Amino acid sequence: MVAAVMTARHIGTVPRIKVLIADRQTIVRQGVRSLLEREQDIEVVADTADGEALLDQARQQAPDVIVTEIRLILLSGLDATRRAVAEGLPCRVLVLTDNSDRETIMAAFDSGARGYLLKEADCHCLAEGIRTVNGRGTYLGPRVSDLLVSSGIRPAAPEPLPQLTLREREVLQLLAEGLSSKGIAFQLGISNKTVDTFRRQCLKKLRLKSSADLIRFALRTGLATL
Repeated sequence: MVAAVMTARHIGTVPRIKVLIADRQTIVRQGVRSLLEREQDIEVVADTADGEALLDQARQQAPDVIVTEIRLILLSGLDATRRAVAEGLPCRVLVLTDNSDRETIMAAFDSGARGYLLKEADCHCLAEGIRTVNGRGTYLGPRVSDLLVSSGIRPAAPEPLPQLTLREREVLQLLAEGLSSKGIAFQLGISNKTVDTFRRQCLKKLRLKSSADLIRFALRTGLATL
């Protein structure tokens, strides 16, 4: 009985991922909210139709993850993402859109987004994407990686790769395939802290600034397995 009570209390205290939804269409916002309310570890704290309100809500509600469409009222989702990053707001952005254009996908990561998911994807991908970006990973939806490659990102000169150790290459490859630090640590049998160390080493050696830059590099050089 005591064990059962302790377990229940432990489950009740597990922190939930706070999510802010932004989309111009009310039916989409309501649908996304309905889907996420089924997840025990996710809580929708607000939703909005315009980019300015997105920033206001992000400041007030302090969400862990923002799920946003690109086309919003007043301010685009990507412009809002840039401003959120510039302000240092402690949230991570997952783009949820029907736009499958390669340039738009790359622009999303350039703006500071940590994930990109097409609305055509299965419902479970949304929760998976939220958990991944919240866990400091980068999420590419089921068809996004293929779109990037088929639209023009091809393996290029491999000159920088010899700078990386075998383990650094493994971490970079798994990062580009969408795994979180926790997922990479589990797959390679190392700690989360060690994964972050390898990621920082990759950034330093390749003279890159962000995880999004690492993903682009891995796709461009053909290092990632897609």
